[in-house]
Amino acid sequence: MRTSLLALAPLALAATAGAQTTIRQWFGPSSQAGFGGALASVGDIDSDGVRELMIGAPSYYPVGPQVVGEPNHRGLVSVYSSASGKTLLRFVGQLKDPNAGHAVAAAGDLERDGIPDLLYSGVGSCCYPSSVRARSGATGEMLLHLPGTLPFQKDLGHALVGGIDVDLDGVDDLLYTTVIGATLFATRVRPARRSTP
Repeated sequence: MRTSLLALAPLALAATAGAQTTIRQWFGPSSQAGFGGALASVGDIDSDGVRELMIGAPSYYPVGPQVVGEPNHRGLVSVYSSASGKTLLRFVGQLKDPNAGHAVAAAGDLERDGIPDLLYSGVGSCCYPSSVRARSGATGEMLLHLPGTLPFQKDLGHALVGGIDVDLDGVDDLLYTTVIGATLFATRVRPARRSTP
């Protein structure tokens, strides 16, 4: 059984509650994946004039037997075309960097190539730290990886905001929170492309 996400449109301003029509429906990988736990509008990646939809599924685990000692949830982040519904980009969390898609956000244009980039986080556990990642909207390549440190930043990236030039240097910056430390961080982003997944 898969979970689904609906795009609804009101039929009329004076319509009663429940009077919507379904425009499009996206299906998650499974009912246990937490699909739709985080949502963001991330700008027009495929240049069709319509902003895209980024969806987190932080409890996702790839098909196959779980290996002893691995985290229970790898997490999954998907970017969909709002116009066609097709998948444009897809990122699966790593073994020591789990729960990808706990929070997702538009990053602004970090590469200054005219294509919006992407932010997502994976909130860790007692044994695995959290992390925040920025990806290229054009290629999916990783632009920035901010790992948390145990035990105080296992919730690094609990919430994310991008696309704000905090230091007024003409480049968008990244804001993220930690709940345990009750702290909001603003980070200057100078992305260097890396091939790390």
